[in-house]
Amino acid sequence: MFRSTFLNIKRFSYSYSSNSLLRNRVTNSTKLLSIQNININNRNDSSIIGETQLARNIFFSSYISNVTDYQITKEDEMFSEIEESKTYERRGNFVASRSILGRSLEMTERMIGKKNPITLNILFRLINCEMAIGELSRAQQLANTVLERVDLADSSNDRYTIPSLNNLILCNKYQGNLQLAESNSDKLITLARDRGNRELEIGTLLNKAIIQGLQCNDECQKLFEEAMILSNKYLEPTHPLNEIIYGNYGSYCHSVEKDEMAESLYKKAIESAQSNNNQKELSNILTNYSEFLLDSEQLDRAEEMLKLASAKAEEVYGRQSAKLGSVIYIMAKLYRAKGNAQWAEGFFNRCITIFEDHKNLSTMAQKEQAQKERQETPQYQAGKREIELRTNKEVDIDYGNVLWDFAQMLREKGRVPEAVNLEQRARKLNALEDDE
Repeated sequence: MFRSTFLNIKRFSYSYSSNSLLRNRVTNSTKLLSIQNININNRNDSSIIGETQLARNIFFSSYISNVTDYQITKEDEMFSEIEESKTYERRGNFVASRSILGRSLEMTERMIGKKNPITLNILFRLINCEMAIGELSRAQQLANTVLERVDLADSSNDRYTIPSLNNLILCNKYQGNLQLAESNSDKLITLARDRGNRELEIGTLLNKAIIQGLQCNDECQKLFEEAMILSNKYLEPTHPLNEIIYGNYGSYCHSVEKDEMAESLYKKAIESAQSNNNQKELSNILTNYSEFLLDSEQLDRAEEMLKLASAKAEEVYGRQSAKLGSVIYIMAKLYRAKGNAQWAEGFFNRCITIFEDHKNLSTMAQKEQAQKERQETPQYQAGKREIELRTNKEVDIDYGNVLWDFAQMLREKGRVPEAVNLEQRARKLNALEDDE
């Protein structure tokens, strides 16, 4: 699995965002995002459920530094509507906030102009709102609106252009338009080089490599190499980009079965993350390395590494987190491969419990929030996707894979009715559409 912000050689995951509302792995200086799993052979529909061939699972993590984020200012808070919209956002009611921001945008465009910094600031608030709701098509339109209103050649506008391009890349990714994502990455790389911003250049080269990997384009190896060379040349050894590049490049080598090189890169990534005390990325790397050891049939080593990976995931994300669930899923596959069906079944069930609890808690939270908003502010009806982040879709896909693999093990044991039930649940999860 390519896991923190691109994707699965059976499930490949990537996320690239300047919007904190879409991030599920965040530090103050570095944003590590994980995105929905999709099939590297571009088959991202429910037909992936039912494949019998083995595929290597990988997880990429993209890189975004603070300079790629738009920093929301308070200038627009002279308008009372802005504070009102922020109140709704704090409650999780992004639909109500969007309605208010839309009216505020119309007002400021009319009163102070479309290119005024206050107007642009409201535009970014609205982009963040659309992304939180999941309306990526609309967020993409708004990001393009920002780019149309500012002079890209003027470096003083970088605070607008860089996050807008990042938002476009994210929207392109989630909507499956990888070619357009690659094109926007090229624009950002050119801008970074024009400005002499090495960190932005290297980070975007890394993300472009991941985009190409999603398209099964082996040219991505050249970009990984270039990013690694530039990182070693221009960045400090303690820079967090180092372990992210090593880890991603290792995941790519893992996916194409360059096992010796993959192991070397994973070890460098672990060493760098430990040295930099980058605990969240370390958790991701340990998970990927464990799966690599499993895929390369080093089962005893995989078992030892999974103990470290599960301890780290629990420490960083919590005992009931979906991240820990992903590690437990690998454990289940390991013990199945070792022929220990009893242990495998235990881990499959534990993983199912974690994912099911995650889904139930998310659903309950949304229902409670909607009810609260209806009682407090009946003039605003909570939207059906109010605080439904795409993380929920990611869990559906991971959860579907768990159910399917567990079902196949049960079939092998002659427990066909149970297997059929799990397969039906898996198909349902992987057939869900984003707008449902």
